[in-house]
Amino acid sequence: MNELTPLLPRCVANNVLIKFVEALILRYQKFRDRIAIITEPELKDVQKKYEEEVQTLRSQCENLYFELIDKLGIAEFDEKAYFKEVNKFLEIGLNEIQQAVIESRGDINNVILKLSEFKNKTYNVDIRFVAQTIATGAQGISMDSDVIWLFTFYALRRKV
Repeated sequence: MNELTPLLPRCVANNVLIKFVEALILRYQKFRDRIAIITEPELKDVQKKYEEEVQTLRSQCENLYFELIDKLGIAEFDEKAYFKEVNKFLEIGLNEIQQAVIESRGDINNVILKLSEFKNKTYNVDIRFVAQTIATGAQGISMDSDVIWLFTFYALRRKV
């Protein structure tokens, strides 16, 4: 069951966002050393680069998805619904990133700390629930999107 976890829409979005956040952290660390001499054009350039990178996140998620389904041996399925979920989690993640920066009130060290916290999401409870349900043959009922997708991937895997 754990091998299916990277395919969760939330996990795909977070894996792409984590790389994005790591790049942001490096950028903020460089700013921290130069905070007193940062110019307006530099700030505008950083904003432009941020917006350009945000525009590439969806395609990065799509590339990761295709790589994972090939690796895990899962046939393509309702990608429209899947990417709707991925995009939802991208938006949630981007909002969390922006909120972290806002809440830091210009303290670059605090921004770095809050962005670092974003990287620590795990899915252990969801995985355990699905694995125990499948192992015992019980009927698992959950409205949690990660659990629903894990069951979906498991069922698709069984068909192959």
